[in-house]
Amino acid sequence: MGRVAKTTIVFLMVLAASYGYADTRAFRVDWRKNEVVVSGVSQVAARETGNRIEWQHSAAVQAKRIVLENFFVSLSALRVDAYRSAKDIMMNDPAINRAVHVYVDTFTHYQVLYGPDSVAFEKHVPLYGDGGLAPLLIEAGTDPGHFPSYDRLVFSTEFTGLVIDGRGLGRIPAVNPRVFDEDHNLVYSADLVRKVAFDRWGALSYTDDPYLGEHEVRVGTNPLRLIAIENPKLIETDLCISNEDAMILLQKEGTRSRLEEGMVVIILDSL
Repeated sequence: MGRVAKTTIVFLMVLAASYGYADTRAFRVDWRKNEVVVSGVSQVAARETGNRIEWQHSAAVQAKRIVLENFFVSLSALRVDAYRSAKDIMMNDPAINRAVHVYVDTFTHYQVLYGPDSVAFEKHVPLYGDGGLAPLLIEAGTDPGHFPSYDRLVFSTEFTGLVIDGRGLGRIPAVNPRVFDEDHNLVYSADLVRKVAFDRWGALSYTDDPYLGEHEVRVGTNPLRLIAIENPKLIETDLCISNEDAMILLQKEGTRSRLEEGMVVIILDSL
C-alpha cells in the first residue's frame, strides 16, 4: 500500500477515535481541482457469528453508506452563488432535488482503503466534466457574450484569458461568482459563459498560487492580470474590478470570446 493510502487510513482512524464513535464523517470541497471529496470509515466489528471477511464486508457496506450520507451533508458547504449553497437550491427546487438524488444513484468507482480494524471509502465527485455535479444545480449560459459596453475607448490588446487577484479582500470561492465594475455592471458570471464551456470546466478556476501552476493552461500565454478592488457592497463570493480595467478587458472581440469559453482564473488567499 502506498504512503498516501496509509496516511489516509491513519488520519481517518485517528479522527474516528477522537470523536468517540466507529463511523467517521468527513468531506471537503477542493476548489483547486473542482471536486467534492467525501469520506466514510467504519470499524470492523467482531460478532458471535460469521468470520473476519464477512465482518469486513459489513464494515465496507457501512462505510459506503456513510459516504453517501456525507455527500448530502457536504452540499451545505458547497457555495453555488452569492446567496445559496447547493443544499439551498435543492430544498427550493424539487426537480433539482430529484436530479441530484438520481445522480447519486449512479455513483461508482470509490477508493477503498482497508486498515487492520477499519474500512475507509472515499469518493471524488467532480463539479464539471463527465459526471459533473454543478450543471445539475444551476443553468449556466443563459446570456452568453452579453458583456457591458463602454462609451470610452482605451488602449488595449487581445488577451488569451483573465486572471483576477482577489487576495486580501476576504473573498470565498463559489460555483458562480460574479465580477462587477465600480458602477455595478456585471462584467463576468456563469450566465455570460457558453453552456458547453461551463459543463466542461466551469466558469472559472480557483487557485492560491499567484504563479497559477496547473491553471496556467486555462488562461493561455497572454492573460490580462487584474487586481480586484475593495467594494463593501458586494457579497463575499463576488469581486469588483475598476471601470478602467473592465474597459481594457472587454474592448477586443477576441478577449470577449475567450471569456465566453470560461478562460478565467481567480486567485484567493487560501482554498
